Amino acid sequence: MRSTIHPSACRIAPSSRGVRSARAARGLATACALTGAAAWALTGLAGCAAATSLQRPPALGTFLALLAATVLLNAGVTAALLFGWERLRRAARLRETLLRELRHLRHGDSAEAILRKAGLLRDLNALGDVPEELDGCELEGADLTGVRLAGCSLRGANLAGADLQGAVLDGADLFGAALPGANLALASLAGANLRGCDLEGAVLIKADLRGASLHRATLVQADLHRAHLDGARLEQARFARPEDDSVGFSLHPSVEDWIRARLDREGRFRPAPAHAAHALPEAG
Repeated sequence: MRSTIHPSACRIAPSSRGVRSARAARGLATACALTGAAAWALTGLAGCAAATSLQRPPALGTFLALLAATVLLNAGVTAALLFGWERLRRAARLRETLLRELRHLRHGDSAEAILRKAGLLRDLNALGDVPEELDGCELEGADLTGVRLAGCSLRGANLAGADLQGAVLDGADLFGAALPGANLALASLAGANLRGCDLEGAVLIKADLRGASLHRATLVQADLHRAHLDGARLEQARFARPEDDSVGFSLHPSVEDWIRARLDREGRFRPAPAHAAHALPEAG
């Protein structure tokens, strides 16, 4: 399959952490200059004070030793600050490079492009960074186990069949995203926006969906064993295809009974009472 890449179709917003890193680098450079200037100024003032307050000038050897120690101390402090500033500058430059490549490959649907995008996301995570916007990104079948995308916008993204086991997607915006057959076992989706998501056949075993919005989401044949749904909103979530005569499941009977008790004839979820347990039962 040929890769379809649209470099300018959508824009990936610069990472807030990358911006903060660049600001930190500039701040460190300023601090370095000010610290060096202050150290040399204090050295001069100390020398002047010693010369005016002493009854007799100190020995030449003592004076030279103090001067050498002061110079070495100032040089060490300046070198440490410069080293830290250079590391921050390189990290910020690397982040921007990774984000540019991710933007370029956003809509690439070839196996090579998807594999590279998964690697870029892992590299960004290794730098402690998370892209803020990946709307419409093609990640079908990508291996994203354990990836951190908390707060990221993935509206309309294609994550069909992707492996997101243990991924962190707290507060992520997945409005209208395609996740049929995706593996979201043990994934954290607390407070995520999953409105209109296609989760048909998705694995959500022990997934954290507390406070998530699943309004009009498709959950046909989704595996929700031991999923945490405290505070989740599932109004008009679909557990059956529209053409089905009755609500159909491929779940363990105990889970099916738990959900059936909260569904109307059209297969829409009715929120459970506040005092009722929201975690789905474990398969026996």
